[in-house]
Amino acid sequence: MSFLLKVILFVFIAYHAIRLLARALFPFMFREMIKNMNKQSFNNQPTNRKKDGEVTIIDDQKNEKTKNKQKGEYTDYEEIK
Repeated sequence: MSFLLKVILFVFIAYHAIRLLARALFPFMFREMIKNMNKQSFNNQPTNRKKDGEVTIIDDQKNEKTKNKQKGEYTDYEEIK
């Protein structure tokens, strides 16, 4: 009986210790993750920024290929009144 009581007490204390550590460490870990993500996204931004009002058109070659493909054959129909 004593052994079972010790096991239950150990599980209870371990559960609460892990919960307390998680409350203390998770906010710190998330802040650090967010800082690292912000640094990485800042470093990946393009450095050549356009002036206000300047327009750039990028022609995508992929769209032309899909527009020219026919998806089936055309069949004529007669309207019935």
